[in-house]
Amino acid sequence: MSESNSKREIVVVKIQSSTKIVINIGSEYGVKVGDKFLVYYVDPQELTDPITGESLGQLETVRGTGIAVHVQPKMTTIESNRKEKPKKVVSRSGSGALASLMGEVVEYPEPAIIPFDSPEIGDIVKKI
Repeated sequence: MSESNSKREIVVVKIQSSTKIVINIGSEYGVKVGDKFLVYYVDPQELTDPITGESLGQLETVRGTGIAVHVQPKMTTIESNRKEKPKKVVSRSGSGALASLMGEVVEYPEPAIIPFDSPEIGDIVKKI
């Protein structure tokens, strides 16, 4: 992104599914397939330290991280890149009395994608 383009606020403009969202920048702002993004919500309430009275700012709540999977000139579709930990599946080859002699087959199926955490239109996005 160029200097002038880097100051543009990036936000969610559409929720396609629990794992895919669309943001308001695309190739015109230098986005490429594979770029990574952080999606978060900023609570409008300012928090203050109850002891000092000092402003602590606004709380940011992370909705998730994602990767650009489809880039258009002015918008990008990002998909959650968080996945469940791989689970081990053990099965016996064969059946009956011979199954214990044949051994076990251990598989690690493709882990499921973890969806974004309640994303909303207007949530803030930044490239990471």
